[in-house]
Amino acid sequence: MFTKASPRVGRLVVQQAGLDGFSAFIPNSLPPNPPIRYDDEMNNLLEKANRALGRLDGATYMLLS
Repeated sequence: MFTKASPRVGRLVVQQAGLDGFSAFIPNSLPPNPPIRYDDEMNNLLEKANRALGRLDGATYMLLS
């Protein structure tokens, strides 16, 4: 179970539902502070992630056919 979040991305808040409790992730507002830097390394990582999502989409299409 995910129990620790970076304060940069958000926080976990304990919620109560009857006798049961759970943690809810509350994301921080956008834009983040400090802002995201879009340099060559970030662009390469985004391109790599986009290609991986494309491969995953293609694989799920074939599975559902």
